[in-house]
Amino acid sequence: MKKHLLLSLFLLSFIINSNAQVSAGGRPYSFDNPVTDNAEAGKVVLPQLNIIQLRSVHPQGKNGTPYPAGKLLKTNYSMQNSGVWTKLANGGRLWRLMIEVPGAPATNLYFKNFYMPDGAKLYVYNTDKTHVIGAFGSQNNNPSGLFATQHIYNSSFIIEYFEPAGIARPGSFIITEIGNVYNAPRPRKNLNIRGLVSFDFDDSRSCEVDVNCREGYGWEKQRNSVVRILMKQGGYEFWCSGSLVNNTAQDNSGYILTANHCYCTATNDEMNQWLFFFNYQANSCDDDQRPDKSATLVGCTYLASSSDRTSKDVIGSDFQLLELNGAIPAGYNVYYNGWDATGAGSTRGVGISHPKGDTKKIATYNKEITKTGWDDDDDTTHWGVRWAMTYNNNFGCTEDGSSGSPLYNKAGYVIGQLSGGSSDCRKPDSPYLNYDYYGRMMYDWNRNGSRESVQLAPWLDPQNSGTMFLHGKPANSKAPWQWQYTQIAASDPGNYMYVTPDNYAWSLGNITQKSASDVNYGKAVVKNSRIPLLKNIRYFAYGGSHCAAVDYDGAVWTFGRINNDGELGRSGTSPDTIPGRIEGLGIAANVSAGSGRTIILMQDGTLRYYGRIEYYLAGRPEYDPKPPVRLTSPQTVPGIYGVVAISTFSTGVHTLALKQDGTVWAFGGANSRGERAVTPPVNYSDIIINQVPGITNAVAVAAGFGHSLVLKSDGTVWAFGVNIYGQLGMNATVGTTNGVFTPTVIPGIENAIAIAAGFNHSLVLLADGSVMAFGVNTYGELGRSPGTLSTLPNPVPARIPGLKRIVAIAAGQYVSMALDADGKLWRWGSNSWSGGASAVSPAPIGLEGVEVSLLK
Repeated sequence: MKKHLLLSLFLLSFIINSNAQVSAGGRPYSFDNPVTDNAEAGKVVLPQLNIIQLRSVHPQGKNGTPYPAGKLLKTNYSMQNSGVWTKLANGGRLWRLMIEVPGAPATNLYFKNFYMPDGAKLYVYNTDKTHVIGAFGSQNNNPSGLFATQHIYNSSFIIEYFEPAGIARPGSFIITEIGNVYNAPRPRKNLNIRGLVSFDFDDSRSCEVDVNCREGYGWEKQRNSVVRILMKQGGYEFWCSGSLVNNTAQDNSGYILTANHCYCTATNDEMNQWLFFFNYQANSCDDDQRPDKSATLVGCTYLASSSDRTSKDVIGSDFQLLELNGAIPAGYNVYYNGWDATGAGSTRGVGISHPKGDTKKIATYNKEITKTGWDDDDDTTHWGVRWAMTYNNNFGCTEDGSSGSPLYNKAGYVIGQLSGGSSDCRKPDSPYLNYDYYGRMMYDWNRNGSRESVQLAPWLDPQNSGTMFLHGKPANSKAPWQWQYTQIAASDPGNYMYVTPDNYAWSLGNITQKSASDVNYGKAVVKNSRIPLLKNIRYFAYGGSHCAAVDYDGAVWTFGRINNDGELGRSGTSPDTIPGRIEGLGIAANVSAGSGRTIILMQDGTLRYYGRIEYYLAGRPEYDPKPPVRLTSPQTVPGIYGVVAISTFSTGVHTLALKQDGTVWAFGGANSRGERAVTPPVNYSDIIINQVPGITNAVAVAAGFGHSLVLKSDGTVWAFGVNIYGQLGMNATVGTTNGVFTPTVIPGIENAIAIAAGFNHSLVLLADGSVMAFGVNTYGELGRSPGTLSTLPNPVPARIPGLKRIVAIAAGQYVSMALDADGKLWRWGSNSWSGGASAVSPAPIGLEGVEVSLLK
């Protein structure tokens, strides 16, 4: 039997209730008003515990023993049998109770029958008044009557309840347990706690990397899914980690994936008092300040586990699935993880956890993970992971309290949950060190047994769709922001760009640069060139004959074979195939490029434009559109702000802009076929920029050559503009002979998460990683068999065979591209590459020797 550290931990409970309300702040009544009665008159003293002995009896978790936070002391204190009442001059009343837990570094409270009337306030503070929590009030009431508080530093504290006059039903509660948190985390420095008990505080190890350090860049969404779990079981408190996971119904179910050994054997009543903490992370890298407030929920329902709740040990793949009792407030800004249960491994990725209940930490791996087992019975239940050195000789590891935390592949999908391991702060290449074991999601899915109670599949695929891959989603949306998926771009049949994992930009095909190498595409040999100077690239856009890119510092770079209209933004019209930085622009967030023009989204939500102006493209009426005006330096697009995403087709002339409020705006183009959703007849001079009517809750936009797509937060796709070939996903006779001028929902598409618009075709990425296509298929743009090549309309969205686990899509003039979760690039449609390939590739073909960055 292999022995590994089981990574479970201790208590740090914060203000919670099942309605997810946190404390309201403020100051206790007695701090600002004279109170004659002495709270110490009602002081109670609890038994002293031998903390040294407790720590020796419960060492750091090994072989299935979680690491305790503290010992619970049974009590029965209420406002009827304890404390001191004081009548106030304003007609209200005040109750206070002083409690001492001798020798405790910190303490915390559990309540039952908790009820606060409107206007009442409850505070808890230590006796020197340096640590105050509250106010708690009617917002903390819940049907279960259960309530708990975060810990208070020092062993003596006061509970203070203020009740205003005229209350019909007085407040009430019973304090049933008080925790001696003998393994308390270190307090925030700004609390200035005096007289702390001299026990060591139990922080994570020095090699741990804060999740908001450089190693966490690009993992912000996944970070927001990870939670700390306080488990209450058998008179003790313990810590584990876990994460929110999405399901095929996309219904915001509060499913938490953690480990079986994280006390799946606890009773239902105990689980109803488990605490879940969101967003407990340092504000910045190496920031010693803990969050001032914790976003919390109390209570969960057991759903399934690998042991069917018969053992708290590592059984099978060691998974446990819980469901939160209360809805997660929108203000928590959580993310529901995507997952990959296909069994595919990964060469890179991260683990994010709460080691020893500390703030979130991140550990990185950069070598192929291996199939293994927790014991010798089955060597396929777990992934074996060794952590890597990262920036500035940093590397993370896992510790007690990390159990149940997610393992992510390089595309940001959960592929396992932590059982344990031997990782520590010694060099990561030391023999037998930094090796951890994660239960495999594929094994969790349906391989622990035939009963639903030992499977993830019935819960994460309630629709029984058969999918084993699902994209993640932010709260209150079925779709992520489209602009986060721009690591590939396509233009005309011979021009493609992509970003490699080291954040360098490369080109495929006709725009070749120095240091070109060959890659295989079917029978073709294609020039694959790293573009000089383009490093640390985050987003880029293809304008057909020119390109623009934004790096991680917000600088914009351009280059191209043609600059006739000043589309390079360099105060002239000379072409330059070597990238150059646009000076004096400010900090950019994203970029879009069209025919002879470039549009830049600035960090402040405004737009800059340079290049060819026609049909008042930049919204500047002082320019006469005939002949077109050329702007060789960036100009501000007036009348629009608060933009979060933009889209212009590589050879198109109209632009769509998505604002933070979920509305969509359009400018440029003649609107002759409705691409801006403005009903003709129209005088161009009257349309500088327009809001697309009828669109709210949008999360992504895609502009084609003459048509437009909008993705809404409910996973539906809306379309308007030219529809000659069915590129709007509806019958080509819909609307006028020139186009569809009113945004219309595309039938047959649900759970869409990304969109792409080409010259006369459209692509939609679904949450299960499949891709739908519709529109023209002359060159195989729709990825269908050669027999379907035709100029006839294809208005019915259909899945493209052979594409699985897709995370990003792009549409060019007569071509389409997709990126899978392994970083492999797929391409289909027209092919102008030399080397023996046919003129068309109607079925997707993967490019060998190319790995693309997976921006999460």
